[in-house]
Amino acid sequence: MISPASPAFNRETTDWTLKVKVPEIVYPWMVHKGSVTIEGISLTIADFDGETISIAILPLTYWRTNLHTLALGAPVNVEADVLVKLAHAQILARKQSIPDLTEAWLVARGY
Repeated sequence: MISPASPAFNRETTDWTLKVKVPEIVYPWMVHKGSVTIEGISLTIADFDGETISIAILPLTYWRTNLHTLALGAPVNVEADVLVKLAHAQILARKQSIPDLTEAWLVARGY
């Protein structure tokens, strides 16, 4: 990231990186290249190290949203992508619905 003090810094063209330490409860839904909503803005996760997500922010997004008003260390609202949560729920449902394959289970079902 280019420092705003650098001569190479251009407010209109410099990309930004937003790093957010997410609560442990949402870890399962943080997926590389998946979506996350920060402060009501749907964004793409560029990286997830197990605790912190990194998001590449384009200049237009940075300046036209409330992201440019955030102070370093400010708390933000984080929402996991609904499609990832749905897929996670379906995987859990499948795991729960698969019975142990036993002779008694097979007999009870006419096998």
